[in-house]
Amino acid sequence: MIQVNQNNKFNIPRWLSPEDQHFRYQMTPLEVEVTGRLKGTWSILKNVGVVAKELYRLDEFLVKFFQVYFNCHSKFDEDVKCYSLKKNFEDTEELQLALDVLIENYVICKGNPDCFKPETILKLTKNDKLYLQCKACGGSTSISEDSVWSEKLNRYLRNNLVADLPDPQSLSVSNFLRAMIALVTKKIDCSTFKGLLEEARDCYNWSSSTTLQYVCRVLFRGNIAVQLRKKLPYLELFVETVDDQRMVLNCLEQKCKDKEVLNNLATIFELLYSNDIIEEEAFILWNSERSKSLNERIAIRARRKTSNFIDALD
Repeated sequence: MIQVNQNNKFNIPRWLSPEDQHFRYQMTPLEVEVTGRLKGTWSILKNVGVVAKELYRLDEFLVKFFQVYFNCHSKFDEDVKCYSLKKNFEDTEELQLALDVLIENYVICKGNPDCFKPETILKLTKNDKLYLQCKACGGSTSISEDSVWSEKLNRYLRNNLVADLPDPQSLSVSNFLRAMIALVTKKIDCSTFKGLLEEARDCYNWSSSTTLQYVCRVLFRGNIAVQLRKKLPYLELFVETVDDQRMVLNCLEQKCKDKEVLNNLATIFELLYSNDIIEEEAFILWNSERSKSLNERIAIRARRKTSNFIDALD
């Protein structure tokens, strides 16, 4: 069994330089909590979202893989806000070994014999062929279909990937953003989302703050309170500093022209806080330092709606 390093993490992939605690690509071990008994046993994947982010993938993709690999049911548990598998995984190494299989076949680059980096994007050709495009070396890795579980997973990917990704070089900003909104609806993987926005940033000469504003424009749509949870992995990729966090809050405040957003703003804030996207400092600064570019009346209403949440932080 491969042991975690001094950082309590595994390298990606686990077999590559396991003794190197300074290895660039690392992932957190899966945490599982088993509930129920016998046929009613469920294994709660407590940190699958964290692991998915470290692999540049969506948590739904990892859960789908476990589901088809172990031929078991899965569900999202609203009570604990986690995915669960209907199978007893008290031995977490069984899940970790399965994750090794996923990483070997759907994450790391094998297009270059010296690469093995996880900075890959899942792509689909016009002929429905699946492959990995490496952002580090530029190589391509074909994805095989030599088992029942891989056939099922590849079918899932073909239904959720897009062959023709938007090219910022040939689109106006508005048309590019429309294309990105459509792709988020199709649940593209995180690495693809980030890669496309970075291409757009370079193409349109956006600053980091402008890029984040457009990310918010793409993600903050529809019923934000209901849909945002599934979009958090995308948002998290672009939020690093307290200034970034304040910009996200300002973008949400702008959305408060919509009464539904205004009435659910405290719920949205709680979601961002509980998922470690926005820290206490950013909320407190947002509450005390209003942006001059935003509507004052809306600013007052937004702070009234979130006063209990803000007060609870102090």
